[in-house]
This record gives sequence, structure tokens and C-alpha cells, in this order.
Amino acid sequence: MTNRTYLNVPYAQKDEAKRLGARWDPSNKAWYIPSTTDTTPFQLWLPHPSDALRSGYLRTLAREHEAFFADEDAEVEPDPDRWRLFVELAHALKKPVRVLLLQQACWRCSVLGYAIELHLPCDPAHLEVQLAGRLPIDALPNAIHVYGGEVGMCFGLRDLLATSPRLDAKSLGRVATIQHRFSHTVGEAYLSQGCSSCNALWGDFPLLELHISYIHRMVDFDYDQETLFCALEIDFT
Repeated sequence: MTNRTYLNVPYAQKDEAKRLGARWDPSNKAWYIPSTTDTTPFQLWLPHPSDALRSGYLRTLAREHEAFFADEDAEVEPDPDRWRLFVELAHALKKPVRVLLLQQACWRCSVLGYAIELHLPCDPAHLEVQLAGRLPIDALPNAIHVYGGEVGMCFGLRDLLATSPRLDAKSLGRVATIQHRFSHTVGEAYLSQGCSSCNALWGDFPLLELHISYIHRMVDFDYDQETLFCALEIDFT
């Protein structure tokens, strides 16, 4: 595959980016330009990791997802309402979202890799108030979480992980990739996490079981930075 530079193009500006020569990657659901392209016309949309971590990042994501999911042609499997609720709670609770990496051996090649989860720490009483009469969302006693292919709804997440000082190159290279893969179990392709070594699909149900195996350590925030990483915190306050 030709090397690419992915762009942070808001939905409202997609036509302008396309006019200038940006191309759409349906697998990653993002606009890009070939690495050989002159980036001058695209300065507005070039990725800046420090900007992605600045105040309001998740709120910006929320606005972009509102427009994205309003597009009837958008083929997205994860539940947009669940994602919107997660972002809304992150904003209301004024807490950084923790990007966790859970070590596991790939079922196909046995190489150790890391599955990605998003965790939002919260007080149980506060969470109950925030969720009163709202959509159900998976919760721990002190956190809500997003796992499986749904983490791909946080656009540019792997680019953010590449900026983390807590990950060396070897560890980063073992982090799951997020893309559409065909599942023989469900008979169709869907947004998924998978092995960075052999590209095997890691199904959402096995990732839920992986989550359960780490649940007590997550509750205690017991991160050893080897088998359970807190790789990044996205601060939106």
C-alpha cells in the first residue's frame, strides 16, 4: 500500500478536501493524501498530536460524529448512540479518558499483542445520576468502558498512541490494528481490532472475555505497564 498521510477533516469540510485532491479510505473511514503529495494545500487538516490532546478534543469528536452519523451513506456497525453517550459522560464528568492496553496471545499466531479499551473513571453515585433514564452502557464499579471494534469510533486513536511516552516502539508495534475484517462467524465484515502481526480478527465477544479477565485489576487501577498498560490519557477539560 502506498504510504499515506491521514488528515483530520471535519465532515463539513470534506468537499473542499476532496476538491483539493484528498482521497477517502473506507476501511479507516478517514481522508488521506499520498505521502508524495504537496501538503501545502492541506495544512488546515494535517494531524498535530499535541492539538489532538488539547482541551475539547472529545467534544470536537462528538460534533464530528454527529455529522458523520447523520450521513445515510455511512456504513458504521458500532452503536452511535452508545458512543455519543460515552462522549457526553466524559464531558459531564470532567475526567480524562484512559486508553488501556490489555495483553493477550493472538489465537492464530500466538504472538503477544495488546487489545485497546477506553475507560472513563467515575464515581458510582455520579454515574447513576448521569445515566438516569438513559441508554444502557457497560460499566464497572468505578468506570465505564468501550472495547472491541467500537474503539475505532475514536478517530485517530492509533496516531495518538504513537505520541505516548509510556510506549516504546516494540510495545506500540504490538498494539491491535483497527479496520474492517471479514468474520466467518458472523458472515460479514465489520470494524474490528486485530493482530498487528498476522492481522487475525479479534472478535468483540472474545475481547469482552479478555476485559472480564482483567476486570479486578482495572477496578484497582493496577497497571503494571507490561500486561496492562495505561498508555494514554485524553484530557478534554
